[in-house]
Amino acid sequence: MLGVGEESIATTSIGIGAWLGTIMLFNVWVLIWPNQKKVLGIVSATDDEKASAKRVAFLASRTNTMLSIPMLMFMMASNHGLPSVLRNIMFTKAREIPGFFIVH
Repeated sequence: MLGVGEESIATTSIGIGAWLGTIMLFNVWVLIWPNQKKVLGIVSATDDEKASAKRVAFLASRTNTMLSIPMLMFMMASNHGLPSVLRNIMFTKAREIPGFFIVH
């Protein structure tokens, strides 16, 4: 479904990378940017709202930082392949779990 669980490792890896990128996009437009506007004073907010906004923006930014390396790895793997450890996990061990992948 949407690139994840297909028979091709290239399709699966680009699908996982795309999903990680989608999560990162959501973080920026729904969590980071609206809260940064409060912190920077572009949008009026009380001191309590600013303190809360700082924390939310910080955590979402940290999440994006942590997701960026796996996203890049999976997107590059569609052309260049995955390291053998990940390939074994994704296509050997995961198939042993019923319903783990949705295959069309």
